Amino acid sequence: MKFSKNKSSYDEITQRNFGVYSKEDQKKLRSARITIVGVGCDGGMDAYILARMGIGHIKLIDFDVNEYSNLNRQPASFYDSIGKKKVEVAKIEFSRFNPFIEIEAVDAKLTEENAENLLKGSDVCIQGMDSMLGRIIFHRATKKLGIPAVTMTGQPPYRNFISTLLPSGPTYEELFGINFVIGKSLTPEIIKQIETLKYERGKHAASRSTLKDWIKEYQEEKAGWGITPERAYITSVFQVNEVVRIILGKTPQAVAPRAIISDIDGLEEFGLNNDVKVTVLTPPNKKNWDYKLF
Repeated sequence: MKFSKNKSSYDEITQRNFGVYSKEDQKKLRSARITIVGVGCDGGMDAYILARMGIGHIKLIDFDVNEYSNLNRQPASFYDSIGKKKVEVAKIEFSRFNPFIEIEAVDAKLTEENAENLLKGSDVCIQGMDSMLGRIIFHRATKKLGIPAVTMTGQPPYRNFISTLLPSGPTYEELFGINFVIGKSLTPEIIKQIETLKYERGKHAASRSTLKDWIKEYQEEKAGWGITPERAYITSVFQVNEVVRIILGKTPQAVAPRAIISDIDGLEEFGLNNDVKVTVLTPPNKKNWDYKLF
């Protein structure tokens, strides 16, 4: 089939969206500007889905390169892409879905100095980073810029957390009760404390599963954070739905402090029957979640 880059071709590519979204909705999706920080598993799948849906402009921000350990789950990671920049590979691969959308690849690490400049102009921003420090920097910048941001976190084996932080809502550190960070500058001492939180989260994950060997190696920095597609891709589906609802002028399902929480093993720890695998919850104190749970 001869390729013709015209309006009707975009409509044909996205025509199966019709019936879920109206034609007016699709116009809004095409005009939207979405920024994703962290283009690994969650962020990479977010970009994959949004590109398939015909989102008009997607900015991908990441400083990392593809490694062998990415191959078990990351949509833009291929054996022949090892050593190549994640954003560059993702731009090439995902642009093939729909040549009418613009995918911008930004090879950069998000910092306090560049965050606002990199995120400005977005309709919605998506947090897809592993780093707790990076997440705090990201959400401080989106809040200052007045941009809605959809955040995620989770822990092995199968737990996910998705929440939408609106500019008028809580900060990331308030949402997770990280009290020593609230209202504080990110000094070297504070950063050091933030970096230790991952071990508390890891210990909690190990305490409710059979991950004893993993947590030992994780604490010794011989193993990474455990994550596989059957957990991460669920996160992305819910993140994308929150983003789309914002673009279409609908209320997100999980406006912070509410959150979409899923766990294939069940949600007994949250006071629910283990037959329940996913739901939207408000924290028991109506204010914040315990970061160790995620």
